[in-house]
Amino acid sequence: MRMYTIANQPISQSEFQRAVKISTGHDIAPHVVNTVFQIFDKDGDGKLSYKEFIGVMKDRVNRGFRYHLMKYEGWEGFKSCVKHEMKASA
Repeated sequence: MRMYTIANQPISQSEFQRAVKISTGHDIAPHVVNTVFQIFDKDGDGKLSYKEFIGVMKDRVNRGFRYHLMKYEGWEGFKSCVKHEMKASA
């Protein structure tokens, strides 16, 4: 994504799939790539721009996207869980 950002060019699904393979060493299924593009491609042009990607990611971070990564144990975990559930039911 960074190279395409510098060139101010959006990335296609095949280019995205290739970039994932190169950067992670893992193949990503075409239906997963399609799902990612359905979520991130805001203008519907079939390409993913850095601006579209960052816009969605910032929105998710602002809505607590990383909340599930926090690990609470013992009493603190219990208090956090109760507080979260009370907010959700309000």
